[in-house]
Amino acid sequence: MARAMIHDNNVAPRFWAKAINTACYIINHVYVKPNTNTTPYEIWKRKTPNLCYFHTFGCMCYIMNDKDHLGKFDARSDEGFFLGYATNSMAYKVYNKCLKRVKKSVNVVFGDRTPTQEFPVAQDDEEPLTLDQEKTENVQEEERKVTQGSAADTRVAPLQIPKITQNQMPPQVNVVGTKWIFKNNIDEDGNVTRNQARLAAQGYSQVEGVDFDETFAPVARLERIHSSTSWHGMSSKHQDVPYGCEKCVSKCTNLKLVKTFVKEMTKEFEMSMVGEIIYFLGLQIKQSDHGIHISQSTYAKSLIQRFGMQISKSARTPMISTTKLSKNTTGQKVDEKLYRAMIGSLLYLTATRPDLCFSVGVCARYQADPRMYHLNDVKRIIKYVKRTIDRGLYYPKQTTQNLAGFCDSDWAGNLDDRRSTSGGCFFLGNNLIAWHSKKQSCVTMSTTEAEYIAMGSCCTQLMWMKQMLYD
Repeated sequence: MARAMIHDNNVAPRFWAKAINTACYIINHVYVKPNTNTTPYEIWKRKTPNLCYFHTFGCMCYIMNDKDHLGKFDARSDEGFFLGYATNSMAYKVYNKCLKRVKKSVNVVFGDRTPTQEFPVAQDDEEPLTLDQEKTENVQEEERKVTQGSAADTRVAPLQIPKITQNQMPPQVNVVGTKWIFKNNIDEDGNVTRNQARLAAQGYSQVEGVDFDETFAPVARLERIHSSTSWHGMSSKHQDVPYGCEKCVSKCTNLKLVKTFVKEMTKEFEMSMVGEIIYFLGLQIKQSDHGIHISQSTYAKSLIQRFGMQISKSARTPMISTTKLSKNTTGQKVDEKLYRAMIGSLLYLTATRPDLCFSVGVCARYQADPRMYHLNDVKRIIKYVKRTIDRGLYYPKQTTQNLAGFCDSDWAGNLDDRRSTSGGCFFLGNNLIAWHSKKQSCVTMSTTEAEYIAMGSCCTQLMWMKQMLYD
């Protein structure tokens, strides 16, 4: 079966493993076991399998592009072909021709079922149907609809949401649509721990000044997480709130106060106590009697695997000290989506890796028109991550509560606009809780002026952190 699936749509032989997995998936859902009149799926799950979502292996498909910032007239999907079904979710395995890699996605439109195949239209040169033929085809069409409806009901019961007609809406009111978002929670080993489903409002359809005046989103900054982690003697506990599929983390120096807090919260909300936190927002947290260690080794491994750098050599440093990048339009162009995906992944890794902050920030300046030598420098950063994959932050409990900051600056380091780059790091006692590397907004005339601007930004950060700790 797998050989026939590969040759039917001229799929490349290197996808033979996907073909075998899909063939096994189909056999378990379709083939009837002898003398039982049931499929292996029915024996294992004790329910009739749903086949309405099956598609032809290797057929043309279009994957929704929800990662890049698209313009008004840019294409909203990427072309690809179908390679199978995901095992831990309702997503499909597809090959994206633009990204040139296999990915999992739910928002896929397939080309193996065209409208002319499902609903044939009579042409002028065809013979007219008789009354008996029309009745027979109508009955078959109704049976097909009922069969598909009953099969779909075996998977997920649709949510009945009342519809509002145009006449029922108030005048001059913009209706904000909604969309179901399905996500799997995974632990540090990559195992699925919980399936999440949330109904999100499509707020991007609102217009500023018409539908709203200002926005506010309570987002936890990394400085807040690092500072609370480094606080003397604090332990972290983890709770789950099932209604919103949200997570709650409580930190306190006294375990009795934590138990009291959880008891009061359970009176108001239906929630469960997960225990000591070990994995939160992609961060791996290991607590001991002497301190707390935070790393992103699992995310770093997936990053290396995502961009195919498993067999590449490692690098000792993220960037050569003599490297000076610039906007050189004579070099070979590279895929902008791939370059931006690498930069975005590395930027998230800087949450626990201050040694990557400067090099990733420099490479991020050339996302608009990347060249081959820009891409080579980004790959060198990933090779360095491969060498230091277990590196992270350690916060010992025996420390002081003194807040201190350090800053520095180069002078005219950017070859394009001759601007300087400021850098700073901030400590709470002996624990590093914040850092930054940013290009200055103006051109300085001397090293003194550049360092003065760096010191001003450092003092601003220190004042904010002082107020945060005071609160």
